[in-house]
Amino acid sequence: MNINSINQWGGGLGVNQSATGTLVVSNNATLNWLIAGSQEQRFIVADSGPATMTLNGGSMNFNYGAAGLTDNNRAFALGAGDAGTLNLNSGMLSNSLPIPFCLGGTYSGMNGTPLFNSSSIPSVMNILNGSYVQTGIAVEVDGNKPTFTVGTNSYVVFRGGTGSLSLFGWASSDFEMLVTNGLIRIGFPGQPGVQTTMSSFNYTSNSVTGQVS
Repeated sequence: MNINSINQWGGGLGVNQSATGTLVVSNNATLNWLIAGSQEQRFIVADSGPATMTLNGGSMNFNYGAAGLTDNNRAFALGAGDAGTLNLNSGMLSNSLPIPFCLGGTYSGMNGTPLFNSSSIPSVMNILNGSYVQTGIAVEVDGNKPTFTVGTNSYVVFRGGTGSLSLFGWASSDFEMLVTNGLIRIGFPGQPGVQTTMSSFNYTSNSVTGQVS
């Protein structure tokens, strides 16, 4: 399935006031979402209402096709202003957008001095047997590697499967900073994530996996 966000606007779920958004991809299906708005170059999940994205096999691919980067608030924001949840049960979410990824907040000032605005409402990325892969670089924030920012009330949690978090160009020390600050955790399904140390994770080039024992 292909979704093209063209003309003026970007894409999203749970954006309109009090709206609840749900997106599920399963049965080895493929969802390709093209962000190509002339005014908005963003993908917002859970802004004025809660929203959940679930991957139960197959793939979600987010690609960029706009003429230029002009949106001062451009970001892939999961939990921009409300509770956002991403469940990676199996399959792969691929993000090649040249904008920052945010979990529990969003960016402003992208045309000048970028500023991350953390949300007071927790959002969670649950990784079981699925994978999140980010290759797109927001050069306004970091010209060397993808921007993956987690708000102070939110976290990524590995749920004991074989899933992974892959961020192109990230060193082990980059992941360790998130782990040390409690922004990447481990936890059994259905339970809150538990803060731990980098010894709970396996790092290979650009990627970490977490084990629950």
